[in-house]
Amino acid sequence: MKIFYFAAVKERLSLSEEDVQINEVLTIGDFSSRHLANKFSESEIKNLRFAVNEVVVDENSKISNEDTIAVFSPFSGG
Repeated sequence: MKIFYFAAVKERLSLSEEDVQINEVLTIGDFSSRHLANKFSESEIKNLRFAVNEVVVDENSKISNEDTIAVFSPFSGG
C-alpha cells in the first residue's frame, strides 16, 4: 500500500511517502492505531484526515494492500 503524507503531517515526519505492506483488510482506524501510534499521540491521530484512492473517508472505511492512502491535517477553506 502506498501512503502519501501532506502538509503538517509531511513536515512533522520529514517524509512525503512510503510503502507499507498489510496482510489483511483493515479500517482506517485500525491502520492509524497500528501504523501511526508511534508517530503521533492518540488525540493527534483523531484529528488527522484520510483519503483512500483520492476519496476522503472516515475511520470506519476499509483499506487493503492495493489502496493508496493520503494522510493530512484538518483543513479549511472558502
